[in-house]
Amino acid sequence: TFARAVYAYELDVLDEEAWCYSATNPSDTRFDVARFRLPADAARACRLRFEGVPTAEHSWFPPFLWSMACCERCRSHLGWAFHREGASTPEFV
Repeated sequence: TFARAVYAYELDVLDEEAWCYSATNPSDTRFDVARFRLPADAARACRLRFEGVPTAEHSWFPPFLWSMACCERCRSHLGWAFHREGASTPEFV
């Protein structure tokens, strides 16, 4: 079941609280996802670029919509950004 496959824990990273999720995919590979809140103007300071139209399809954090978070300079995929419906900037990555 989903409850057995995923569990949450808190972690302090650079003096900021982050929620982390440890999960196992269908291929039995274990991975962790960290969720960070974005203070105002943090995306620009971190040089993040959000690509694509935010979508609710397969969102890990309903009712939030997701889009890709990329390096502003090289466009490498860094993770995902999660937006409230109608918001112009994401609430967390």
